[in-house]
Amino acid sequence: ETENDETLDLQIDNVNGGLVGTPSQSRVTIAANDAISYSVAPREQTLVEGSGTTTPVEFTVSRSGGIGVSSNVEFDIQGSANQGTDFTNIGGTSGATTTSGMISFAAGESSKTITLDIIGDSEVENTESVGVFLSDPNKTSAPESSRIQQGFAGVEILDDDTVTPTPTPTPDDGDQT
Repeated sequence: ETENDETLDLQIDNVNGGLVGTPSQSRVTIAANDAISYSVAPREQTLVEGSGTTTPVEFTVSRSGGIGVSSNVEFDIQGSANQGTDFTNIGGTSGATTTSGMISFAAGESSKTITLDIIGDSEVENTESVGVFLSDPNKTSAPESSRIQQGFAGVEILDDDTVTPTPTPTPDDGDQT
C-alpha cells in the first residue's frame, strides 16, 4: 500500500499548574518513507522478425510502494541483437534514447515505457534476443531500502528467413543424339 506524508496537529490548552506559551499549536509531519520496488516486463516475449519492415517492442518499467516521492532507476538494453542492424528508434515515455541511462519518475508516477523497433531483413540468422536490465535504484531522496523486484525482461526474436536452395546441375552423360 502506498503511503503519503502524514500530519499530526497538536494543540495545548488548559495546562494545570502552568502557562501556555505561544504558539499553543504545533504540527508534526511524518514523511512517507516506504521502500520502492522496481520491475520490468515486456509486452510480448516472442516475435517474428519479418522482412523489410519494423516491429515495435515495448518494455514497461513499473514502480510500487512509496511512490509519493520522485526517484530514478538505471536501465541497460542488452542481448544478441545489435542496435542499428537488428533494432533502432529507442524511445517511449521513459525518455530513453540510447541503450543505457536513467529513468526518472515524478512523485506519484507508477510506470514508464522503453520502446524500440526490431528491423526485419531477409538475412538467414539465428534466433536473437533483446532485453532491458534495471539497476541502481535510489539515485534521489527515495528510501534507501528500495529494491529491484524484477530486474530483467527479454524478448526472443525469431528469424523467418529461409535459405533458397541452389539448383544442382545434372551431370552431362555425353551426347544423347
